Amino acid sequence: VSNVNELVGQLRGSTSKPPVFTPAQALEEQRWCNWTEEKLVPCIQVNVFRSPKEAKSALETVMKKTEMGAINRSFVSQAGSFYKYLGAKWFVKRKLKLEQDERIALMSMVDEWVAAVGSRGFAGGCAPNQADLAVFGALNSIEGLLAFEEVLTQTGVSPWYQRVAAYRAAQST
Repeated sequence: VSNVNELVGQLRGSTSKPPVFTPAQALEEQRWCNWTEEKLVPCIQVNVFRSPKEAKSALETVMKKTEMGAINRSFVSQAGSFYKYLGAKWFVKRKLKLEQDERIALMSMVDEWVAAVGSRGFAGGCAPNQADLAVFGALNSIEGLLAFEEVLTQTGVSPWYQRVAAYRAAQST
């Protein structure tokens, strides 16, 4: 995930009816989209590559979806995981100015999102808005990895995540 706002805007543009928001709702939606792109996504990157083992697992997951020879796949998995691990530790973590453990920071950010949604089904109310889709997309990008499983089990995001997934599935049928 590199430009959440652009991606979600494209998805939003594919719907038949534009959403109707008050100016305050539109500002809140944009705030959370920016938060996703500037805070959540980089924190997810640090978490996916936080150890050599997790970095290798993440790259192997990606490699399963590519058509690459066994030797190339092995090289990319080994060298790439080391490179991504160092990048996450030295560049992204410093850029985010994470003072605490990266996994604790991720859980804290996800809990912040859950608190913002509150008792509403979605941040958008009765249907997901652009902010819901941005956060869902960021979390969905790590589905199947250890960080994703920990986020679902150690925060209160799972019910919201399942609602958005069900909504998306219903919209695509």
